[in-house]
Amino acid sequence: MVKLERVQRAATRMIAGLRGCCYTERLHATGLFPESYRRVRGDIICVRRILRGDMGPELMEYFPLREQTRTRGHGLTLLKLSSVGLPLRFRLSRRVTNLWNSLPADVVEEVNDKMLKRKLDSVLRTMWYADLS
Repeated sequence: MVKLERVQRAATRMIAGLRGCCYTERLHATGLFPESYRRVRGDIICVRRILRGDMGPELMEYFPLREQTRTRGHGLTLLKLSSVGLPLRFRLSRRVTNLWNSLPADVVEEVNDKMLKRKLDSVLRTMWYADLS
């Protein structure tokens, strides 16, 4: 992924009107995203498949759903587990929980995979560009 990021940096430098801009401005102008964005997107899609049971029932125990009676948010709110053994950055269940819980209900409860990816991209895009401002 580091090599892909380097190629993307070099390719955005080759665009004539964007040579003097910083990397994040070049990405915004071209509609591209860094490797960290792609990793987060893949993690969210992976968690969705795990919660649906597509990757086997044994993985579902690492993503327990929160028992809540609140009317806010969506019904698939994850409970954050304590980490034992591995550092936090390597645990998918710890890395993704806050972002998953902050997603809107229409994204999380989407049945169709293509529509999920489209809605997820629009939500993550607004989050990403809000962080840049």
